[in-house]
Amino acid sequence: MANYNPIDLESTGISNVFGLDKFNYLTARQFSVNFNDLFNMVWGYKPNYGHTQQAEVEFKDVQVQPTKKKTSEITCSPLYGVDKYLGKEIYLPIVLENVMLQLACMSVSAKKNIVETVIVGRQGTVKELISAQDYQINIKGFFVDQNGEYPEAQVMELKRLYDKNTSLKIKSLLTDILGDSDMYVVLESFSLPEMRGIRGVQAYEVNCISDKLFELEIK
Repeated sequence: MANYNPIDLESTGISNVFGLDKFNYLTARQFSVNFNDLFNMVWGYKPNYGHTQQAEVEFKDVQVQPTKKKTSEITCSPLYGVDKYLGKEIYLPIVLENVMLQLACMSVSAKKNIVETVIVGRQGTVKELISAQDYQINIKGFFVDQNGEYPEAQVMELKRLYDKNTSLKIKSLLTDILGDSDMYVVLESFSLPEMRGIRGVQAYEVNCISDKLFELEIK
């Protein structure tokens, strides 16, 4: 069996969307991963990760230079966190019950419940807004072991979260904006796609729905 050196995280890595500025590749002897290509292999499209150059933005005579703020000005949500497995600073971290999901990106969709009533002699329908449905949250990412072995500790953390049959606190900039900094979710499902020919990396996908906590008062 071939010997694998630890992954050199200082000179290589993944992209901004995953949160590591100069982190496009993980490499070791006989072990090389391009996460743009890997994302495409697992989920069928490239999310355009890997662009680290920031273009200057001009508004007439005003030039806006990018700054590295630590928290959001609106929600006061943290914009950075530290990955405990890689020891790297992550941009826009996603945290479930104090567990930071490794190298993760998130999409959220929303939908309303609307009753449409047909009126005779009138074109179109009358709409009555009933309520807003729960947010549908999809999280995709990669678990990585920097020694090139299977990332079993991260997979076990995900399973422990899934086994909790209760609402989980989620913290991220996006969910803080949508949920007023107080959003809970229920994990509906997760998947661990096959990583054919890849060592030291496990893709994962988590599907959640938002949840509201209510307090009942008995009088």
